[in-house]
Amino acid sequence: MMFEELVVRAETDDMDMLSEFTGQLMQQCVACHAMFKVDDK
Repeated sequence: MMFEELVVRAETDDMDMLSEFTGQLMQQCVACHAMFKVDDK
């Protein structure tokens, strides 16, 4: 849902606000991927 919000914000927000929001979005992606990674064992 946050990616959909990013699309909406891209039409109205300035680049600084978009950059901050994208950073928050990516932190959530990284946190989730870190929790659900596949073991290589």
